[in-house]
Amino acid sequence: MPGPILIADDDASVRSLVALLAQRAGFDVDEACDAGTTLLRLREREYAVVLLDLMMPQIDGDSIAEQLQSHAVRPAVIVIVAPATSIDGRIDANVVDAVVHEPFDADMISTVIIALADAVQQKAAEDTVRTRSRNQQAAAAGLCPYCRYEFSPPPAGDTAYVRTATLLHLARCTHRPELKDAGHLQRLVDQITDSLEKHFHSHVN
Repeated sequence: MPGPILIADDDASVRSLVALLAQRAGFDVDEACDAGTTLLRLREREYAVVLLDLMMPQIDGDSIAEQLQSHAVRPAVIVIVAPATSIDGRIDANVVDAVVHEPFDADMISTVIIALADAVQQKAAEDTVRTRSRNQQAAAAGLCPYCRYEFSPPPAGDTAYVRTATLLHLARCTHRPELKDAGHLQRLVDQITDSLEKHFHSHVN
């Protein structure tokens, strides 16, 4: 399933139309009607696409851009503006992927949403492969993949040492990814422990 996407606009008719188009295309849709709710949604969830009305009251383009850039995979951003309106100075141009002027064509905006969501998913897949490869290489050298902490060899015969040491270190490592759910830390431990065990086993034999 593609998505999810966030529609941030204080115009209920715009939100309803775009939400309908996005849902027909298979997206899971969240909505925000003001600046505060937009920032809250961005903190709570990772989105593939964000449709953003920069004319909402009290909107802070810098805060929006900062929140978007904090995501593991930055969502594509479509800025919705009135005719002949410029976005210069309202938000960092580096985070804007498309600008759509009102009134917009339904088929056009559907095409843009789908294309940008596909691009984000492809990038996320490529980043995941590269990240796993880097993590495996670091762990294969006996290092934490996030901060390059060097793990100590396990005492002879202590088969649980590596997993325990990995868990204790990652629990306090300030460079590891932000935990997404209750099982995320354990999954990180599982991914790193196997490579560490192989590293230490190769240095013993």
